[in-house]
Amino acid sequence: MTRYGISQPVTQVEAPRLVTGRGRYTDDVNLPRQAVAIFLRSPHAHADIVRIDKSAAETLPGVLAVLTGEDYAADGLGEIIGGSPLRRRDGSQMYRPPRPAMIRDRVRHVGQSIALVVAETANQAKDAVEAIEIDFASLPAHLSTAEANDPATPSLYDACPNNEPVFAEHGDAAAVDAALDNAAHVVQENFVVNRVAANTMEPRAVVADYDAGRDHYTVYACLQRPYIWRTIMTKHIFGIPENCMTIIAGDVGGSFGMKSAPYPEYIAALVASRLTGRPVKWCDERSDSFLSDQHGRDSWADASLAFDEKGRILAGRIISQSNLGAYLSPVGPG
Repeated sequence: MTRYGISQPVTQVEAPRLVTGRGRYTDDVNLPRQAVAIFLRSPHAHADIVRIDKSAAETLPGVLAVLTGEDYAADGLGEIIGGSPLRRRDGSQMYRPPRPAMIRDRVRHVGQSIALVVAETANQAKDAVEAIEIDFASLPAHLSTAEANDPATPSLYDACPNNEPVFAEHGDAAAVDAALDNAAHVVQENFVVNRVAANTMEPRAVVADYDAGRDHYTVYACLQRPYIWRTIMTKHIFGIPENCMTIIAGDVGGSFGMKSAPYPEYIAALVASRLTGRPVKWCDERSDSFLSDQHGRDSWADASLAFDEKGRILAGRIISQSNLGAYLSPVGPG
């Protein structure tokens, strides 16, 4: 019988350890003098940040630091990037919007991180988040994927007209058009594939520990692709050699690809550890995960099939638009 055939049992060498509670997930990691981070997230899909006042939050019990996008910019850190091998409609390189770990001028999706509070306990940090005063100037938000590329729809970025950062075409368009025009039968339908969010057993989490004596970062996180993750973090964000950062990926309680690239929270936690001189833990909560995790699907497609008189398929055409969100995830466009 072929290995792993139908109804053949598969031995999972890791299963006994996990089902008996001996796994080690990120929240199981606790370091001496560890502090806790909580993020203030945008309630708006699109708005300018007019004013942030963190003075009241900084005076609350247990608060060690309150960081904003201004602090991140002053640190001179880089932005989250990814591969950009695809092209736009005019043949130029795909558009990848700038994505700092913490924003200071304009939010572009609900749940975007605006400020970070580091405190002795999670409840103290949550109290301080609520004490941060912030004024927004709301901007128009567009929700329809099917109409996102319409010239009448406002562009989210001035450098990306019609909200189209990527365009790809495959096959022989002229031959397909001719087959559809001359076919005995044509079926056509529009399909809406709804947006989905990964609902992993273990939400995203990180324990960030900066050692000033060695000028070295240690990161405990539930993630996939740790080596690519480290390269992005060291080369493009912190501007340090790779041997100045250690990534420790323990058991990962689900991902579905959602944990395959760096997120703003991991970077901000590392900055917070360096500035406070303490290890900093951040564990996402389910309600925040649905706002801040990278989503999937959310596409609209116009599909057509051409048939001859006997019902044999002659050609097929799919014109599809996909929502890549306010920021392109490192692997999303692919």
